[in-house]
Amino acid sequence: MNGSTGSPTIQPMTTWDELLQWQTPTDLTSQASVAEIPLAQRPALTGMSSLAGFDNGDWQYDPFFTEWSQGGTGQSNTRTAANVYNFSFWQYLDISYYFGHQLLTIPPTVWTNAAHANGVLSLGTLNLNGVSKDGIDQTTVANQLIQIAGYYQFDGYAINDETYSGADWDQKLMSQLSNNGQKNLIVIWYDSPLSGNGGYANELNQQAVPFLEAAGYFQTNYCWGNASYESGINPQSSFDVLKTNFPSDYESWKNRVFSTLDPYCFNTGNCAGCGNCTQPYSGYFFENYKLIQNATEGYLTGIGVYAPAFTMYWCLQSNDQELPDVMTFQNNDQAFWAGTTDYINYQTSCSEQGTTVTPQADQCMAYYIEPRTVILTTPFVTDFNTGEGTFFNIYGATAAENPWNNLSIQSLLPTWRYSQSGSATFDIVFSYAFAYNGGSSLLLSLDSMAAGTSGIINLYQTGITLTETIQVTLIVQDTGTSFLPTLQLAIYLDESTNPVLIDGTAQDVGSGWIGFTYNIPTEYSGSTLTALGLQVSNNTNSSQPIALALGQLKILDTTQSGGTPYLGALTPATVLSWEDFYNNGSAYRVYGVLSGENYLLGIVRNYAYSTAGNILNTSQSNFTSYVVQEVNKFGESTPLT
Repeated sequence: MNGSTGSPTIQPMTTWDELLQWQTPTDLTSQASVAEIPLAQRPALTGMSSLAGFDNGDWQYDPFFTEWSQGGTGQSNTRTAANVYNFSFWQYLDISYYFGHQLLTIPPTVWTNAAHANGVLSLGTLNLNGVSKDGIDQTTVANQLIQIAGYYQFDGYAINDETYSGADWDQKLMSQLSNNGQKNLIVIWYDSPLSGNGGYANELNQQAVPFLEAAGYFQTNYCWGNASYESGINPQSSFDVLKTNFPSDYESWKNRVFSTLDPYCFNTGNCAGCGNCTQPYSGYFFENYKLIQNATEGYLTGIGVYAPAFTMYWCLQSNDQELPDVMTFQNNDQAFWAGTTDYINYQTSCSEQGTTVTPQADQCMAYYIEPRTVILTTPFVTDFNTGEGTFFNIYGATAAENPWNNLSIQSLLPTWRYSQSGSATFDIVFSYAFAYNGGSSLLLSLDSMAAGTSGIINLYQTGITLTETIQVTLIVQDTGTSFLPTLQLAIYLDESTNPVLIDGTAQDVGSGWIGFTYNIPTEYSGSTLTALGLQVSNNTNSSQPIALALGQLKILDTTQSGGTPYLGALTPATVLSWEDFYNNGSAYRVYGVLSGENYLLGIVRNYAYSTAGNILNTSQSNFTSYVVQEVNKFGESTPLT
């Protein structure tokens, strides 16, 4: 619990006493910090596995982000809750861990929820640097770590021990964690002097194999390939060790070893201890990743990136410095992960003026990692909500006006950012000026769309088997112009790369938004919907400006029903609970009732809500009652009375 506000929070553990004395909580305030979104399923992996280690430096417990298990609110002279490190490229990850430089870092509730919604495993970290293990029983520690992960519902631990003693202790601990009978934990060992024969090996060497076997996963240090002081340290050498030690099973083991790079390099010569820097566009970052690829094997190991938050925190040295604005950050994150936009204000060193970089085709993570999808069944609903904003809308109407963030309600965002084809090319960004549900929408714009032109924007990779009753709905708003282009659904079936275009019917859905309904022809029943997009056409005889906000997209089977969503009135309490009516596939809006008016206070993916942790309409208080409104997996809710 946050000592100053009483709101639910997860703080790191800094001593063995804290860890060993931890007991499974039984109070509702702690329950509000449990990540209740289950891990979404994905198709079987066909390419290299991927790992991200999130180390946000001094910002890992920013009060606008992780101190609030129900989301964040507020602002200062240099910070706002509407502009946090709001990671959204989950489709390129398999595993993530959250590193906080303390003995034990539990991943934030909102972080695990967002990861799980996208099918990504979320890990905490056990950091043994500078910590004595004398007299500490690893079995007791293992049991505590298993219970903690089980309670907060994250998926395992990255183990960091950069000391020079205690190898047996570490190996026994990791073996107990990864082979326990209670919860199937993922355990990653970070390359260190303990497993590197007295130094960082920057590869999987023979001395590290027992650590890999005990943990199940291994992450290299960052000075390999072109960044190494020595030749021959690269993914090939790690692969050779795997093939020697696991001759009949090396294909599966290579996806458990992550050749990892660190993009941070604040000043010339500060290269994370490496011989050469691995900055993304002025160092050897992407050049090194090419060494993972192999003509014979396809790839040699998994791929890892440590501290990808450089796209927001590059060259910042203290947590009171002004951050880049939300649009600059999201632009640069898109450049790094998708490579489909220029990187703005890229600095080779912090003392130099920033420049604009146009990434080459192989200078983005998407070049090396295939995207993963969790859109395998109906219903699928997205509001293009990034999980932050300066206001909050419900069905296009404003329900709150203040800066906020909450990654627990981040929508599944487009797989491709952004793939386009056709005679018209649009500017595509998340807009924080228009929203249907939440604080953002996807804005397609073009200053002048020539007559008779069209363009297809590919949005989502899917794996849905079509039935005769599949229907797609789209809600849009024409912003700042009276011209509404022709909108056709573009679907891709089975192995075909040619889109099928489907016309829809339109109706006014209120608050300036227009709904389109597209019925998939029954002739495609039984086919697999592999991708979904939108064709935008100007069928007039003159050029027209385009400014179209996409507010919601649904893929539904009209024979399915979510029943009647829960709507309940609750008496005032420090923590509200509706456990008997809870469904982990739903979100829950919480309102405070005052003088007959309903004030939206927050949205959670839980059955417990702390009334000390409101992130919306925070100027209101002294509510006489509360209302909880379920939003089910179909995007449906029972209207407030």
